[in-house]
Parts: sequence; C-alpha cells; structure tokens
Amino acid sequence: MVTVTRIIFAILVGFYASSKGRSGFGFFLITALLSPLIGFIIALALSTNERVALVEQLLQSLDAPSEEINEIWAKEADARVSAYEKGEITSKSSSDS
Repeated sequence: MVTVTRIIFAILVGFYASSKGRSGFGFFLITALLSPLIGFIIALALSTNERVALVEQLLQSLDAPSEEINEIWAKEADARVSAYEKGEITSKSSSDS
C-alpha cells in the first residue's frame, strides 16, 4: 500500500512540475526515488539547469558499477562453467523452451 501511495504522489508531483513548465517525467523519477515531499520541494525551488543536473546524477547513480557485484557474478559464472564441464549440469537450447 505504501508503494502505491508513493507512486500516486510521484505522479501528482510530475503533473505539478509539468504544469510549471518543468520535466514531469524527471520529477516523477526524483519523487519516486527520494520521497514525494522532497520531489515537490525540488519542483518548487530548482532552476531548469539545476533540475537537469540532479536528474542526470540520479540516473548515473543507478547505473554505477559495483566491484562487489561484479565479483559475485564472476564467481557464479565460474561455478556454472565448472559444473557444466564436470557434467553436473547440462545445457539447453533457447529454442527448446
């Protein structure tokens, strides 16, 4: 229920920002990621250039590489290759699905 309420408020902030000539989708993202109150305050206070810079920083933070996650995936890939080579698992063609 909290998630639904948060999304509804994010949509409302997006519409408000759009009505003020600002990026509705950008403010929807900011609000959904941070909080409805913070998103609304930012919609009121920041200039266009500042809002664009903030949205870009938020999006970049979502795509930031993580060495820890990369190591976990590398170990998992190695374990799967090793299990395949030992005959513990078999491969399956994607067309067989």
